[in-house]
Amino acid sequence: ASCSSARSRIAALQAGKESWSLRLGVTATNAYCVYYTCLEAFQAQYPHIRLQIEEYSAYAAMGLLQAGKLDAFFTPVRPDPADFESLELYPNPAMLGVREDDPLAGEDSVSVETVLELPLGFFNAPVPVESLLHTCATALGKEVNVLIRTSDQVLLRELTQQGRIYPILPLDMMVTWEGIRQLPLDFVTPGTNRLVWSRAVQPSPPMEAFLSFMAFMK
Repeated sequence: ASCSSARSRIAALQAGKESWSLRLGVTATNAYCVYYTCLEAFQAQYPHIRLQIEEYSAYAAMGLLQAGKLDAFFTPVRPDPADFESLELYPNPAMLGVREDDPLAGEDSVSVETVLELPLGFFNAPVPVESLLHTCATALGKEVNVLIRTSDQVLLRELTQQGRIYPILPLDMMVTWEGIRQLPLDFVTPGTNRLVWSRAVQPSPPMEAFLSFMAFMK
């Protein structure tokens, strides 16, 4: 269906003739920025579309998309183009978090050799940079010093602010942390957050409106 068709259906919804919802998935690492960057603005423009936002792993979300139980998913994972459409949104690189008064805070980026000397913190979810870090450590005859791995983002932030750990996390997760600088890793290719949906599922009118909105924002 065309964008104009979708808009006419939305107009009917706003007139109270129909009611629709949009089922969206986010990850634990991008939920905050996705909501404030994209979803809040969409909800303001289309207040009659009820958003249902839930957190999923990339693996679970891809299955739900194919089953028609999820309309779209925000993820840094690159999907199989044979099964999914995607829209690249914004860069979301893995970064090293350091206190503003840390000597490293004055650097433009950090090397793998420097990172391997630090007590690290990771979120309790797979992060591609960690496997790369282990490969580099093996090649250099060193070990990765992971002090903590947890899903508690508050604890990760507090330990970083205390100077006890150096977290490696997506920029999305640390962008609001006060007193913390985010440094690029010079051995990692920056990732990208993208919107993913199934090729096999016919988009509903709310989904068509959402895709048009996201394409315009991009």
